[in-house]
Amino acid sequence: MKKVLLFTAIIFISTVCFSQDLISLKRGERIEAIVTEVTPTLVRYKLFSNPEGKVYFVYKADVSGIMYKNGRVETFNQPDEQPIENQDQQNNSSTLNRANVETPNQPINYSTQTGDYIRFKNGTSRMVTVLEITPTLVKFRNYDNPTGAIYSVNKSDVYNIRYANGTVTKFDTSVNSVLGNQYKGEYASHFSQFHAGVTFPSGSGLLDFGDNAATGFTIGYKYYGSASVQNLYWVFGIEAFYNELNSDSKDALEYNDPNYDITFPKFLNFPATFGLNYSIPLSETAKIYGEGAMGLNLSMMTNTVVTFSNNEATTKITPAFGFSYGLEGGFFFNQKFSIGVRYNNLGSYKYKYKNYENGTLNESGRGNKLSISCTSLCVGVLF
Repeated sequence: MKKVLLFTAIIFISTVCFSQDLISLKRGERIEAIVTEVTPTLVRYKLFSNPEGKVYFVYKADVSGIMYKNGRVETFNQPDEQPIENQDQQNNSSTLNRANVETPNQPINYSTQTGDYIRFKNGTSRMVTVLEITPTLVKFRNYDNPTGAIYSVNKSDVYNIRYANGTVTKFDTSVNSVLGNQYKGEYASHFSQFHAGVTFPSGSGLLDFGDNAATGFTIGYKYYGSASVQNLYWVFGIEAFYNELNSDSKDALEYNDPNYDITFPKFLNFPATFGLNYSIPLSETAKIYGEGAMGLNLSMMTNTVVTFSNNEATTKITPAFGFSYGLEGGFFFNQKFSIGVRYNNLGSYKYKYKNYENGTLNESGRGNKLSISCTSLCVGVLF
């Protein structure tokens, strides 16, 4: 630790007289330079006295540290340095400046993120401006020095990069390190969701029977893609709603005659929608979101069949398409689960019907308008 303080003091005094970068070598020499790049193994620079000249390099293993002209000090491989939390949390790459690293005990506030965040497999992070990703390296500049030296780190040391627009690039999804479950709140540039739940219908009734559908269930699939704005996703969804007649509607159709046997209709709706989802991080593991979408709904009813004596009367409904929209709010947890409440307006329809008696068509037409809407409570699995 004394070596670090001494190096920092010497370099600080030197900056009073000079405005260049100062590279301090372990053998005691100092180089007045303009640092152009720091890689996992090299420090490249030009001589301060000849800024248009050729580029030199020294091995980083021979460098004690660098004092940049803006006053920032970067030290390399100092054995006396106090560990961040414990020795296991030392950074995999010695190019990191401790002042610019956030440990897992200092979670990032993504709502104020303005730069790109590189997360390393040891749990630390750094805010930068990513310049290039090669098959083996990630090249970047410090966010607070956009015209300064270019840094390179081995891509094998990087867990992921969260860009300023909210998208995330993961390099190794099988990481099992000190990250643990720390960063599951980060959401990829695209993901999918399967969900299921209960649905509570509303809307005017068919054939003047009022609200006639009972509580049912819904299943669905959604695909989320980044909208290039932080925390904003476009979303495409398809769902299926199933509802039977409620008891009041069945009672209204029942006849007080034991010879009558009725097969009641079931309601089936299949909306396909496209919209936007916006989420706000609450913690490292949870987000609250709001969503709106619109599209088309295919509405269907199964046949109504009444059997009495030796006769059979059947009513068939022609499927119909209508405009639909939905509004939803809920929570994402650990990029694995979701829970949400959604209002679904599935459209209004005057269904075409045909009545058959013993297989012979005896009437056709359109019924009264049926407006279909419901509220659903769903849980989902993200992947």
